[in-house]
Amino acid sequence: MIVLACLCPPTHAATSCDIHAFSLDPETAIEVRSGPGNDFASIATVPADPGRTVFAVVEHSGEWTRVVHAVDSRGSEAFTGSGWVPAVKLAVRPPRKYKVHQRAGRTSETIDISLFAIDLPLAGCREDWVEVELPVTGTEIDNPVLRGWMPPGSACGNPWTGCD
Repeated sequence: MIVLACLCPPTHAATSCDIHAFSLDPETAIEVRSGPGNDFASIATVPADPGRTVFAVVEHSGEWTRVVHAVDSRGSEAFTGSGWVPAVKLAVRPPRKYKVHQRAGRTSETIDISLFAIDLPLAGCREDWVEVELPVTGTEIDNPVLRGWMPPGSACGNPWTGCD
């Protein structure tokens, strides 16, 4: 019997989406890879931009999002093509009044949370729903992670415009 092993990166079912998100840390460049994972080749680096760079996100797989375009705060093209970046390197901003759901779907229960003027790290996306990491305080759990889904139209992926 012959057994073959593969040291391939793990695969995750990809979901399509159509959202915009911006660079979470304006002081850090973002490496764009040919596939969803650090084992894939680097194909570009989007430079750090103090005014933030906006990315067009079209797919999500595991902890990675596929982007097809990026524009910096001066309106210049920062990336064009197709590549993958870690989802948590990108963010969205909630408007003043919004709901976060436990799952992607308007019938899903909402999470009781209030946030104002905060950038929420991207965790994923499905169509025009946006999954975000929510800040958690007042717990004894080390590095707690709470995720929620923002319905279509409630996540602002452009830091240069108002999010109301």
